[in-house]
Amino acid sequence: MSTPGGYGQQGPQYQQAPGPDGTGAKRPNMAVYWAVTIVAVLGLSVAGYFFGRSQGEKQYDPGTAGYQKIYQAGYAQGRSGGEASGAAKGKQEGLAAGTKAGLEQGKSQGQAQGTQEGATAALGGFTQWDNGTFYVVTTAAGQQPEVPTVINSRVPMAADTYYSPCESDPTTLCTFPRPPTGGSGSGSGGANADGGN
Repeated sequence: MSTPGGYGQQGPQYQQAPGPDGTGAKRPNMAVYWAVTIVAVLGLSVAGYFFGRSQGEKQYDPGTAGYQKIYQAGYAQGRSGGEASGAAKGKQEGLAAGTKAGLEQGKSQGQAQGTQEGATAALGGFTQWDNGTFYVVTTAAGQQPEVPTVINSRVPMAADTYYSPCESDPTTLCTFPRPPTGGSGSGSGGANADGGN
């Protein structure tokens, strides 16, 4: 015999109470119980989600305080970012355009100045010329490598005069009166035209 509470002792045997039909009552199916519970929890969760979402959306409808708050925050951030970005881009584009315009203007001014200085150097400093007038000129070596030859002297041509290098000094220009037409001129006399105007 075993003592109460000791090992090996068997507890009382439980019997099922008889069902209404006189047989033993059946236990409810646990799978059905859990399935119903899960479906109920899921249904409540979905309903809660849509309810919460609709309430949250109402908070941010146009004209509400929530909408105005996020609108103002987005506007301020967008404006400051846009102004900074625009200023940086404008500065960059302005610098590029200014550099290009400055280079073009400098090139144009440099070419004009260079042309004027080159012409002055090549024409020997003679700045007054009569358009349509023929000139007899003598040349000399230029002082600059860019202008190797310059005008050393000039004489406006006259219709009744011959021009030729002088016999006594071939580097000097001599002039001779042109004989009247029909007559014979010897051309032996001459005037020395050594530059001038």
